[in-house]
Amino acid sequence: MWTVFCDDNILHDPALSDSTQILINGKVTKAVNTADSFSFTIYPNHKNISAIDRLTSVIKVYKDDNAIPFFYGRVLNDKKGWLTNEKIIQ
Repeated sequence: MWTVFCDDNILHDPALSDSTQILINGKVTKAVNTADSFSFTIYPNHKNISAIDRLTSVIKVYKDDNAIPFFYGRVLNDKKGWLTNEKIIQ
């Protein structure tokens, strides 16, 4: 199970019943000799979409209730997708 935060705001927590706090197609890519990355799709009706700011927001991905983030990084790129959903890529 993955939990994703943007600063102190929840972006994804499958334990919550609120469907406006779900990300689609989340993928962490671990890399050698370069920075890891995390990409995901977020819909415009997401409760915390306004909390995401390019270059200032910090995204933390936790896996299986671990206290140490599996991924930690800034939002570097974002682009509008088809049908007005937003895809955010670090």
